[in-house]
Amino acid sequence: MFEWIKKKAIAKSRPNIDIILRNLVPICQALEAEIEANGGNPVTSGPAFDQLLQQRKELFFQLNGPMSMDDVRAYVEPLLARQSTPNGVRLAVESTIEEQEELLRS
Repeated sequence: MFEWIKKKAIAKSRPNIDIILRNLVPICQALEAEIEANGGNPVTSGPAFDQLLQQRKELFFQLNGPMSMDDVRAYVEPLLARQSTPNGVRLAVESTIEEQEELLRS
């Protein structure tokens, strides 16, 4: 009966996830450059780190929407599989999805 509402919500969620993924690319590139400049030491503070945390929060919010975790993984996989996608984006997205899955299991 309410399948059309779910479809509409998913249609809204996908562009929101796209925006988050696009935002993560330059943030993660900046963090990777900062890590390299610091001799490989992890970055745990600063503007880029704060932006990363904010984008992860936004993604986490979207993961609480109508898409199943399998659907989300299938949706983001093409971007994550690209050679040009920074490793930080992969790590941020995968860890956020894993956190959500863990919450759903508990």
